[in-house]
Amino acid sequence: MRKIIHLIEDDRAISELIAFLLTEEGYDVKVFANPKMYEQRTHHLLPDLLIIDVKLACNDGLTMCLEWKQDPSTRDIPMLVTSAYEGNRADIRVAEADYFMSKPFDINELLAWVSSLLG
Repeated sequence: MRKIIHLIEDDRAISELIAFLLTEEGYDVKVFANPKMYEQRTHHLLPDLLIIDVKLACNDGLTMCLEWKQDPSTRDIPMLVTSAYEGNRADIRVAEADYFMSKPFDINELLAWVSSLLG
C-alpha cells in the first residue's frame, strides 16, 4: 500500500513541484492551500506524513503543528516543516515538528527526509 502524504502549502509552484516529485517516488500525495481547507476535507483521513509550510496566508503552520503534536490521535504522525525564513528553525522546536527544511530546499534532501520520516 502506498504511503499517504498530505502537503499544506500556499505557493502553488512549490506545492506542484513537491507533489510531482513525491508522486514520482510512489507516494499518494494530497495538496491543500491552507489548514482550514485541510481540516474541512480531511478531518477523518490521517496521512502517514504531513508536510506543512510555516507561514501560510490564512493561518500559521506552527499552530497546526503544535495542535497535532498535542493531540493523541495525530502526535505520532511525522511532520516535515518548511519555511523561506531560516529564523523559523527555533520555532519549529517549540512546535515539536520532526524536521525543518529551509526554502529553497535541495530536492534530494527533501526526498531523503521524506523516506527517513516514513521509516
